[in-house]
Amino acid sequence: MAQIKRLVRITLIAAKERMEVRQDYFSSFNLFGYDFLVDEDFNVSLCEINSSPAVADKLLPALVDDLIRTAVDPVFAPFDGEGFDAQGEGKAAWESKAPAVSSFEQVLSGEETIP
Repeated sequence: MAQIKRLVRITLIAAKERMEVRQDYFSSFNLFGYDFLVDEDFNVSLCEINSSPAVADKLLPALVDDLIRTAVDPVFAPFDGEGFDAQGEGKAAWESKAPAVSSFEQVLSGEETIP
């Protein structure tokens, strides 16, 4: 996994300037699919990166749930039925019921260097 994470970091750092869009009025995200090859000595090589990855049917529900929890909920918290609105009313009630952290793992944060 360390080799895979390193390869993901390298590619994201390499494309960072082209992917970053800083706007005050919107947020966006993209789901990438990484394909790797592993040889008999467990050396990992990057095969390709897909901007519209295919996902096996049995994995799709969990992927969508985790994607929403990771990319959408922090920006547009789901309505909790107790008065949450754009001004933050009811936010404490929503946060106390927020689902567990998704299975996504952050591999980049702030200014990154490659170990």
